[in-house]
Amino acid sequence: MSRTTLRVLSPNASLASSAAVTGVLALAAVAASHAITPASAPASMAAAPPLTPPRAPAAAPTPPPAPAPTRPIDPPSPCAQAPVDPALRHLAVTLGAADPELGWQPTLVAADGASFPAVSEDGTTIVALFQDAQDFTGIPVSTVVFYRRGGAIASYDLSGDRASRDDDAAVIAAIDHRLARTRWRALPVGVACSDAAAVTLDGVTIAYDADRDRLTASIDGGAPRRLRVRVPALGDADHDVGGGACGHIQHLDAFGARALGFAIVVPSGTLGGDSCFGRLGVDTAFVVPLPR
Repeated sequence: MSRTTLRVLSPNASLASSAAVTGVLALAAVAASHAITPASAPASMAAAPPLTPPRAPAAAPTPPPAPAPTRPIDPPSPCAQAPVDPALRHLAVTLGAADPELGWQPTLVAADGASFPAVSEDGTTIVALFQDAQDFTGIPVSTVVFYRRGGAIASYDLSGDRASRDDDAAVIAAIDHRLARTRWRALPVGVACSDAAAVTLDGVTIAYDADRDRLTASIDGGAPRRLRVRVPALGDADHDVGGGACGHIQHLDAFGARALGFAIVVPSGTLGGDSCFGRLGVDTAFVVPLPR
């Protein structure tokens, strides 16, 4: 577009000049009427929006903190005493299931809610239920034994090879009658902690020295003292090899308490060959006096 210039006219100017001025003014008016305003400006000429800095990329989510390392749970020690419920209760026995495959008769088992071994409420008697099997034949034999500090005072057994069950009810009645005289508290069983023939029970370690054939006891890790107790053999040698005792004691189990003043020890081990006929566990168990 050409630039429009306004000039001031003098009084002696000609009409032509006046017409020229009028034309100039008209052009000025037309130009003014077509002036470009921001509202009518084409989109291409519109003012650009103000520049804003680009947005930073979103930060990656913070991963949750790694869990703190936890100490692995130690497996229970093989020599730890299994926990027992110390509540006083009445005990009873019943017959277990028969073994139709092998043809064995049912033997004694603990009745519902009963737990063996146990000590009487007055602390004078220990009762145990032994589940044994005869050597070579595997015939099951169950035996309930009542002990006092001086040794066994009563014993009742049922063998899986008995010819008749006529006496079963009488045997069970006799056991339950004696059990019903008092309430009983379950006893934990201490088992051997190593290859040595030793067991710790209620702070007393009972050990068997096979080389010297003697039993010792130490209290709370103190010096061992010899116990004047005869340790039964694990088996009986065949008469063809001269008979006599046989077997090698390698482990000891025990149940009792220092507060009671005695415990029952049950040895186990190897027999050394077919010429040694193993005894039942109930026949090798023996009473050991404990210092209070």
